[in-house]
Amino acid sequence: DEQSALIKKFIIIFVLFSCALLLGAILLGLSFARRLTDPIGALLAAAESMRSGTLKQVEVMEGSAMEELSLLMRTFNAMVHEMHTQKEDLIIVNQQLEERSHCLSNVLSSVSSGVLGIEPTGRILLSNERSQTLLGITHPIEQAYLQDVYTEFWNFVKAAHLEPGQQSQTHMTLLQHGVARIYALYVRSWSNGAEL
Repeated sequence: DEQSALIKKFIIIFVLFSCALLLGAILLGLSFARRLTDPIGALLAAAESMRSGTLKQVEVMEGSAMEELSLLMRTFNAMVHEMHTQKEDLIIVNQQLEERSHCLSNVLSSVSSGVLGIEPTGRILLSNERSQTLLGITHPIEQAYLQDVYTEFWNFVKAAHLEPGQQSQTHMTLLQHGVARIYALYVRSWSNGAEL
């Protein structure tokens, strides 16, 4: 009987010790998992906020056990900082471009000649009202292609084969609504397009 009671006590102690050991292992595993998933969750939340336009950095966790994760978070924060800087730079450049565009529009509206700014592909980037009047066009022609608007002018621009900084000029007589009109064309080439 005494031996049987001792075995029962031993089994109970063994089961309790095993349960305590298992509970400790589960808690240790959960703690480790939380230390791993919380920073990853923070990174995911920051990436999601970036998608909506908010640049948010994450708190870097320190500790030698998670050195790779800390490096990932520091790299992410550096990327967020760089994106924030670039965003501010783009806003400044955009404001400058808008100011220049406004200034250029004012200059073009005061010029008595018709002016077209075109890309190498022939897409018209800018025009003044006088150019539309001279061409007999009543609608805005920005973003249209010169070859579609006035093929003869496009043929002259392409035939000139100008290098950046070079210029060419010619006179053309074209029928417009049954009336012969004489156009004096002057084209100047730039590195990113031409001015007609």
